[in-house]
Parts: sequence; structure tokens; C-alpha cells
Amino acid sequence: MSLEYQTYERIPFTIQAVEITSDNFDEVAALIGVGVEPSPYNDGEQCILVDSKKIQKMPRAFLGNYLTKSGSHFRLFTRRVFSQQYTQSQTTEGN
Repeated sequence: MSLEYQTYERIPFTIQAVEITSDNFDEVAALIGVGVEPSPYNDGEQCILVDSKKIQKMPRAFLGNYLTKSGSHFRLFTRRVFSQQYTQSQTTEGN
């Protein structure tokens, strides 16, 4: 017996996203964090201790990470992974 594979395409969807910057750091920390601590990787920078009830798999958020929102669900991405998976929409929906 031979498996007969079919070809499928992933249905595209849109998200809202914001890059974490020094300008919005406190606001993002209040939204998804349980605290702030010095970054273990970058001297002098702070990182957000992420509330695991809101976002799983990334315990810390750093400057340059992207916070995405789809409905009531949040996710965090590094800049590299975000840029590989998303392109900026040409529409202004959600702004």
C-alpha cells in the first residue's frame, strides 16, 4: 500500500503586531508581564518577565521582539522569526 499525499496550502490570516521598543516597553510590560529584570544577555537593558498564562514558550521579552495579537491571543517572536513569517499589510485594518 502506498500513501497518496495531497497538496494543501495554509489559509492566510492577519494579525496585529508591535515591535517592543524603549518607547513602549512599560506599556508592553504592563500588558503581558509579571515583572521586569535586567537582561541576562545585554548589559544595561531590561527584559520583561512574561506571564505564562498569557504567553507560553517565551519566558522573557526583549527590546526588538514582536508582540502579536490575534483576537484575544498574544504571541512573542524574535525579530528574525517574525520577519521570516510575516510581511506588513498594505491595509490599515486594526490601527
